[in-house]
Amino acid sequence: MSEDFNEFNSWDSGGAAAMLAIVPAVFYYVNSGHDYMGTAVMAGIAAGVGLFIFVLAHLTDSHIIGRILQLTGILFCIGYWVYAIHMWSNNSKFSPPDPAAIPAETAVDPQ
Repeated sequence: MSEDFNEFNSWDSGGAAAMLAIVPAVFYYVNSGHDYMGTAVMAGIAAGVGLFIFVLAHLTDSHIIGRILQLTGILFCIGYWVYAIHMWSNNSKFSPPDPAAIPAETAVDPQ
């Protein structure tokens, strides 16, 4: 039987879970006006999720946990992309301002 070199081990699973869990903290930081405490709490939760998945994959069959995590990651990434596109769409406060809506500067006489 050949070895699958793309298979997640316990370290890969823990790291991938932490990276998937940190994205909501980044979105919260951007949308909340840079709330450091809330972001730190969410980042701590992401670290806890990563540690939990690492221990779970280390104690059980990591190939099953890795496969579940890969499939979950695909779904999460699709959701993250949809949210990011929505966040930076024309209706978002993060999109660049319309040049026509910016008032023209008036010339000031230097005297």
